[in-house]
Amino acid sequence: MVTGRECTPADFWASERPIVNEPMLDFIGVDTLLAELVLAIGLAVVIGNGLAFYKNSRGEKPEGVDEQSEFRPSRALFLIAAGVLMAAWSLASILTR
Repeated sequence: MVTGRECTPADFWASERPIVNEPMLDFIGVDTLLAELVLAIGLAVVIGNGLAFYKNSRGEKPEGVDEQSEFRPSRALFLIAAGVLMAAWSLASILTR
């Protein structure tokens, strides 16, 4: 901290005081929050597209879908693979901390 003279904006930002209380960050778990959110989204993508793939194999269509729309298995498989990649990466990030 600067003492004995007026504090400039550069001095203010160069000070070593914490902006947020560190025990509060530990309590909330901000450092793993993003990885947990990506894990949840990845698992939701896998489950949703897996369920759509399963229902299509049984000949069922979702409610509210018109007869002209078609199921695209390549898109569902791509999204399942992307969801697995997201979930695996975020789980590895969580476990290595």
